[in-house]
Amino acid sequence: MNKKYFSLKILNNDFLIITNNDKVISLDITNETSNLTKEDNLDLINNVEQELTNYLLGKSKELNFPYQLIGTNFQKSVWEILLKINYGETLNYEDIAVKLGDKSKVRAVGNAVGKNPILIKVPCHRVIRKNGELGGFSSGIDVKLKLHEIEGI
Repeated sequence: MNKKYFSLKILNNDFLIITNNDKVISLDITNETSNLTKEDNLDLINNVEQELTNYLLGKSKELNFPYQLIGTNFQKSVWEILLKINYGETLNYEDIAVKLGDKSKVRAVGNAVGKNPILIKVPCHRVIRKNGELGGFSSGIDVKLKLHEIEGI
């Protein structure tokens, strides 16, 4: 792997983006830094920054920057379902388990959702509990609420 990173500050949010061969492999809301090599692909940096800005301002419903999902086959199958949740809509953990063909895998689905490496692009914030409660979010419930507000959920 040829991992690199860059940081962005967009609308008072600190993002750390990790790339591999010009594809985003991790997008996190954090003010931490990385000991990886700084990303030097300005086209990629500008593309990610513009798309995130437009999304956070409510001007865009999609993020189309290049990405690569890195995880177990099960995690990737869960993340592929997340990618199909439409803007402004939600699914619950059981819905996802059923889509995978095994309702009993609800906990495993929850674990996979929690390990999503590319926040917002892979919209784990659109996953809620069966009872309608928000559930958890790796960047904090306040961030999940803000993303819901942007999408009108």
